[in-house]
Amino acid sequence: MKSYCIICDFWTEKHTGLSYCGLVLRHITIDFNLYNFILGCFLYDAETQSSNNVRMFVNEKLSSFGLNLNNSIFVVTDNENKMRAAFKDKCKKLIKKRGCEKIQNLFGNVKRIVTHVRRSHQQMKLKQKLELYSDTRFNGAFYMLNVFRNVYDDIGGILNDNYMNYLIGVDKYILEELCGFLKRFDQAIDELSEQEKPNMHKVLPIRQLLLNHCNLKSDECLELQELKIFLGERIKTAWILQDQHYMCTLLHPLLKNFDIAPNERAKAFDLVKKELLARVSSSHTIANTSSGNINTTTTTTTTNTTTSLASNDLLSFCFDRPQQKIISNSTPLNELYDYMTLDVQINECDDILSFWKANVKSFPTLSAINLKISTEQSKRRLSTIDLQPVPFVDNHSNLTSPSATKETKIIDDRDCDMNITENTDNNDEPCNIWSDF
Repeated sequence: MKSYCIICDFWTEKHTGLSYCGLVLRHITIDFNLYNFILGCFLYDAETQSSNNVRMFVNEKLSSFGLNLNNSIFVVTDNENKMRAAFKDKCKKLIKKRGCEKIQNLFGNVKRIVTHVRRSHQQMKLKQKLELYSDTRFNGAFYMLNVFRNVYDDIGGILNDNYMNYLIGVDKYILEELCGFLKRFDQAIDELSEQEKPNMHKVLPIRQLLLNHCNLKSDECLELQELKIFLGERIKTAWILQDQHYMCTLLHPLLKNFDIAPNERAKAFDLVKKELLARVSSSHTIANTSSGNINTTTTTTTTNTTTSLASNDLLSFCFDRPQQKIISNSTPLNELYDYMTLDVQINECDDILSFWKANVKSFPTLSAINLKISTEQSKRRLSTIDLQPVPFVDNHSNLTSPSATKETKIIDDRDCDMNITENTDNNDEPCNIWSDF
């Protein structure tokens, strides 16, 4: 087993106060099957839950199975500070303090009101239960703001004069625009949180889709435009694409032409070609493999008129448009060229492993390449501005992959009650809550 994914989850039993650690191993076999193996649920017996103790505990349990974490083995995590510190592996996260002051103020006012209502007995008077913000929950700001938007017209009737001042500071128009904008990010998290199927091929197109979503529109309020500029820059600097993302996208039949990100196609093609030549050259002598010496001659041209499948799925916005089919003469890279001109329509919900399993005889080398990088498709790298990969650990009860059951930690009433410890009149807010969005 050369490559695998370790998923780690910590929790505390509320009646006994004992803490436990759950470990799961995910692995893709050579016949394109994805398996989950539960390594165990272990009593956490360290004195404290410091990041060093957590990492030592996990390393000890993994070593008992002959496993270890290194630069090519990753763990999936949420934003919980202790878990990030335990698995950061000498990487530093640098965040500039940015603006978005007006939306920051709106967020702060909503948070104070929500915290107050959840602590009081006024919650039952609302048609919908308010959601507390949690910085360890992906897209936690959206959930809090969206529910608050739904009860905005009713919440004034249950607030005292002090908190009415906070409500006055919440512009309903800006709130509605903000929630509409953030909904696309929630859809992206859902799409990248698939549990049962590898989906690293979604990372590049969805990243580009979010960048496109951050483009400014003339009819938007200035506050939203300011947030779009910040998040667009944040995506570019913090969400760094790896070679595997490019290759996985090219090796998906509905994304291989890179219609969503045309400027990235050449890099992806070169990466796959390089890997293909490296594999072929191990068993054959290949002449004229430089890009200047590889020639193809078209003999037949046809047009693909297949109509795209209608869907509300987010990834369907990234799929390629129908292309001309070019049949080339035989070359050392004929397998790659034949794949690029392959006219095939698969269901967007189909497992990409099933496609390559069905076409392993037609594209044996490409299938082998896909199998290799598919072992990393159930893992996600979080990279910093200095391009250093960071192991990323996921702390949620339903154990997900980089794209696994929604990577948001579901917060129940006990979580909410534990989080209501702050002084609601405290005006100190994070420098910019959108930095970890």
